[in-house]
Amino acid sequence: MKIYKNKLLLSFIGGALTFTVGKDMVTSKKAKRYYAEVLAKGLKFNDDIRTAYEDIKEEAEDIYDEAKDIHEQELVCLEKSDD
Repeated sequence: MKIYKNKLLLSFIGGALTFTVGKDMVTSKKAKRYYAEVLAKGLKFNDDIRTAYEDIKEEAEDIYDEAKDIHEQELVCLEKSDD
């Protein structure tokens, strides 16, 4: 019963057991395959987000350029009307 009262020893034993089970889980072939698949999905998601970002950025640049052209045309019209 004295062993149950020693929290430090129990913590060490629990940590050792957790490490052993965790190590087995991480090094198994099925687990590695699962982790690789999850990581691959994350990478694909990242690529999709980057592509969507670039598309939105290009659209915004086109809108800005069009607005700039309209603004310049209005300035030319104002200058003509002032003459």
